[in-house]
This record gives sequence, structure tokens and C-alpha cells, in this order.
Amino acid sequence: MNSLVRDIGLVKSRMTENASLEQFDFIYSFTNENIKDAFALFDLKDKEVLSVLASSDQIIDMFLRGAKNIDTFDLNGLTKYYFYLKKAALLANISKEEFLAFFCGRNNKDSFNKVTFEKIKKFITDKDSLLFWSYIFSRNNPNYIKNNYLFSKDEWPKSVLEKAVFYLDDENYVMASKKAKSMEIKFHPLNFVNLKEQIEKKFDFIYLSNIMQYADIMYEVDEKALRKKQVLALEKFKEDILKLDVLLKENGKIVNYIYDATRDYKKRGIDLRAEVFKDSCFEEKRFVSIQEIVDKYLMGFTDKIRDDACLVYHK
Repeated sequence: MNSLVRDIGLVKSRMTENASLEQFDFIYSFTNENIKDAFALFDLKDKEVLSVLASSDQIIDMFLRGAKNIDTFDLNGLTKYYFYLKKAALLANISKEEFLAFFCGRNNKDSFNKVTFEKIKKFITDKDSLLFWSYIFSRNNPNYIKNNYLFSKDEWPKSVLEKAVFYLDDENYVMASKKAKSMEIKFHPLNFVNLKEQIEKKFDFIYLSNIMQYADIMYEVDEKALRKKQVLALEKFKEDILKLDVLLKENGKIVNYIYDATRDYKKRGIDLRAEVFKDSCFEEKRFVSIQEIVDKYLMGFTDKIRDDACLVYHK
């Protein structure tokens, strides 16, 4: 079956039958990671990149930081259409305020409004994406669709996004609009464990986002003790990371995002570096957590003992 026909069928069943989506079938409106500080740790200029697609924010930020070519992957095929919608909005040169008003779903009556869609529609450069979004905007109320059917409700408000996403800085947003035409991707509808069998190209930088923190769900482990089960799942994840070495150029890197690295695995009783990723080819780089940004700009205080981290595999 043609992927576009399948994906429109998924949307139609969701709208007309209230069919439930699986956990990884939802689109994320924006990243929930502090990618501004995470990507600042790496030199992406002129690099060949393979990255999870997700909300597309990681991709736009990488292009803005000078990445030369980006291949993307995601189990959720709907993410490809969302990338071309965001790219079209940048190409249309709408203001950052209108961009955020359109894409932010959190308590936002202007989300997915038809006036803005008509402005950006003609800039959608991918034929299937144009057909997909034309179908979406011709059925039901787009704001209702955005906030009830296809998108995760896990989304930070604009004040946090502007601090955690590089291209949402005022000056960087202008630059992203200017560079949008050159933002071309190749999309692979794959799970990361299948990348090595399906992709022959080699990369300088592979970004897996926070896939590692789903290891407990991804791998079947015959162990009843929770802590041992979690360690064994992480060991299996590590094995798959090492297999991806074949996709790396010399001195290439595979990067995993870890939320709340200071506490998350500690509270499980797992020392990632000592027990699982103790090999010298792994390195942990820490930076300001997204939760600290949230605390500062929403709550008015910060918890300084929090950190997010990148777990980096070096070829």
C-alpha cells in the first residue's frame, strides 16, 4: 500500500472512529529536549548527519549549525509530513510569532489556523506532504485535529521553547528562514535497530534523541528483579549502539540524549558509566536540563542539581 494512502487512512480513522494511536504514532509539536545546549557541545559544520526526525526541531537546528547533509529516520511516518510543513512555514517567511502561534498547541486557539496554512501551503515542497496537509485542513476543524488527534500533548510553552531550541532565538529564526530552501532530507521509515541493515551511507554524527530511556520497553528481558531487568535492557541497547559503528566515518559519534541524568538512573540504583557504558569509547557530557529551564521560566526558581546529558559513543 502506498504510504500516503495508508497515512491518510490512519488520520481518517482517527477523526471518524476515534481510533487510538500507538505511543510512537503521535507527532511532537516541538522537541522536549534542551537541544540548544546539547548541540552546542558538538561541531556540526559540514558534517554528514543521521538523526531521528521526531518534531523536526533537531533537524532545523543541525542545518542552522552548518550540517551539510541530513538523513532522518523515524518509526512514525507522519513526522516526514510535519518536517515539510515546518520547512514551508520558514520558506513563507512568516514571523516567529506567527510560526509559534501556528505550531504551538498548548492552550492555543490559533494553532493550525487556516489563515496561516493558506500562507504556507504553496511553499510545501514535498508532493505527498502537500496532499496530506491539504486533506487535514479540508476535514473538520484543524485546531481540533491538532489538539485532539495526531499530536502529543507533551509540549512546553513558548517561553521555554525559545530558550531550549536554537532556531527559535529571534536572530536565528531569521537565519533559519533564509536557509530553509537548502534544508533537504532523506527520510527512512525505520526503527534505529534496523538502520545498519537498511542504510549503506556513512555519517560523522548520528543522533538518537532519548531512545535509550525506552530500553525497558524496547527489549524483552527474562528477569523479574526490576533493577537487573533495566541493566540488562541497557546492555542490549549498548550492543545495538556498537553495531551502528559500521555507519560511522572515522572519528564519528553516536549521541544519545538523557533527561535528568543527575537523578533518573540514580533513583533506579543504576550507575550508567560504572555498570553499562564503562568502555573508554563512551563519554558523558552534561549541560543545563530542560527541567531547570522550565523551573526558571515557569516557576521562577531553579533546581541547580539537575542536569541533562549526552551519552556519546566515539568511533
